[in-house]
Amino acid sequence: MDKFISQTDSSLKKKKRRWKPKGRQPENSYYEEVSNLLQGIHFKRDELIEYLHILQDEFGVLYDKHLVALSTIINLPLAEIYEVATFYAHFNIIKNAETYEPIKVVRVCESLTCELFGAHTLLDSLKVCENKNIKVVPGPCMGRCDVAPTVCVGKNYVDQASIQSVTETIKNKDFEAVIPEYITLDQYKKDGGYSISKKVRDGQIDNAEIIKILKESGLKGKGGAGFPTGMKWEIVSKYNGTKYVAINGDEGEPGTFKDRNYLEKDPHRFLEGALIASLFINATNVYIYMRDEYPAVI
Repeated sequence: MDKFISQTDSSLKKKKRRWKPKGRQPENSYYEEVSNLLQGIHFKRDELIEYLHILQDEFGVLYDKHLVALSTIINLPLAEIYEVATFYAHFNIIKNAETYEPIKVVRVCESLTCELFGAHTLLDSLKVCENKNIKVVPGPCMGRCDVAPTVCVGKNYVDQASIQSVTETIKNKDFEAVIPEYITLDQYKKDGGYSISKKVRDGQIDNAEIIKILKESGLKGKGGAGFPTGMKWEIVSKYNGTKYVAINGDEGEPGTFKDRNYLEKDPHRFLEGALIASLFINATNVYIYMRDEYPAVI
């Protein structure tokens, strides 16, 4: 019996011993690169997409060894990080390579509208532009149906795209986003902007008056089977507890692009509307969800 116990103890000791940690371990150089890049950030689980954007903006790609380091630094499973990174079309993941080189991805919109304007032919023709630093792929709807076909070169949208315009954009290395003209904060405030939200905040316009204005306006939610907005706000206002305003800025229906147009050209009108809604229900936060982007909080 003593001999059996001795053997069992020895077996248990061997089983408990682990020569190295489980899973992929970060290499020192990549760990240092990611640590230095994210220095000073207070990590939150629900801001993973933001960290992925920071990595890609810095290195041009999401290199798997950087993701292993990220997993260790922010204490999230590597599987979860890969799951999120591969879900969104605008992340460029490089796996199982000895080294990494920054790449620029050219995405040809494959929505119904762009397809009707020749996107498939354009995609095939642009394949000749591919090299080790340029990758041409189809992309999901970019919400630019009014200027179809659209090709996103890096972060730069080429509207009413042709082979010539896209290849010229690649040749000139115009990969960064072009900010369209928009109504600035000073312009918006000069024309009376944010005066209504201030009155709501100061109690000069109460909730009863807001509901009355909304009902009289006849405003209805297009995505909610035409449900009257005034009635919806009235119902929500009667609930207690923590409340949030969630705004879906992702227009996924073919031919729809109005929200993008408003957000690009008159952003403060949209922001003031979100502010009024949050004041009305006494919201804790306002979350804005955009296409292929992480949620913004205002």
